[in-house]
Amino acid sequence: MIAGGLKCPVEPDLRNDIWIKLMGNIAFNPISALTRATMAGICRHPGTRALVSDLMEETLEVAQLVGARPTVSVETPPGRRRAHR
Repeated sequence: MIAGGLKCPVEPDLRNDIWIKLMGNIAFNPISALTRATMAGICRHPGTRALVSDLMEETLEVAQLVGARPTVSVETPPGRRRAHR
């Protein structure tokens, strides 16, 4: 894959990275599907932004209950979310 120009990092803690990805999917996908809004549009509207924040916080709580430790802030922009190591 690297020879083809793709980035292929080996993640030492893939489980936390999956939870971070899930955090965004759980929060943005249903709202986007129902409103047809983009992520930027969802974040610009105070009501949907608050809902996204609540959904992400709840997802982090579930992750912690099953032993995952994705240490990421809900306020971190989606493109910059990475598990802190």
